[in-house]
Amino acid sequence: MDLQKELKELQDGKRELELEGYGKVFIENPTLPVSKKADELHSKMLNDGLKSKDEMLESEILQVLKDRGVWTEKDEAEADAIMNEININIAKLASLKKGNLEAYDITDDIRTLRAQRQELFSKRDKFLENSVESKARLARENFLVRSCTKNADGTPVWVTEDDMFGDTRKYAMTLMNQALSFLYSLPSNPAALFPENIVLDELEKDDVSDTEVTDTPVESPAITENPTRDDEERGNG
Repeated sequence: MDLQKELKELQDGKRELELEGYGKVFIENPTLPVSKKADELHSKMLNDGLKSKDEMLESEILQVLKDRGVWTEKDEAEADAIMNEININIAKLASLKKGNLEAYDITDDIRTLRAQRQELFSKRDKFLENSVESKARLARENFLVRSCTKNADGTPVWVTEDDMFGDTRKYAMTLMNQALSFLYSLPSNPAALFPENIVLDELEKDDVSDTEVTDTPVESPAITENPTRDDEERGNG
């Protein structure tokens, strides 16, 4: 992944791809009418969900999970403790000198911690996916992905939602994920923006096998490491 190229695409509002089974395709920022329609769909889904006695809000689901011991303050505290350990390791990583091979061990530790945190949250999130808010958000995302993903001639790759979810081509999911990350102004691999990966990239700019260790530590990136649940869903590792 060429991060700088992808960040330039986000700035330009258009990402171009060439995938087997699709040829050249591009993903573009939504027009104002498309954004308006997506917002209207989101609002409709929220309102319909609020009126339905069979649907539950995230807060209601969380209360049920708490009452049944599925997700409690203890789990929240554990997730916070893991995040604190991640941040400590990020600070440690950022203090290393270029060429210090300890960077790889620390990065591996951080990735392990992220995986543990994601697994912990999965206990909760598989239930929250059925909430009114999640369903409304998903409907908006699906509409935007379908509306903003185009063939080289400007025609939509998927005309209907059934077309999109019925697409059996090998790289269908890759294209959908590329579109979703682009629409959230993220690179195709959002984890590339995690602080540890940015710091490690800086440390690797000089070939550690051929370069002497300097006395200059790498500056820690100005990224606040406290992701929300949605951030976790969009690509943490």
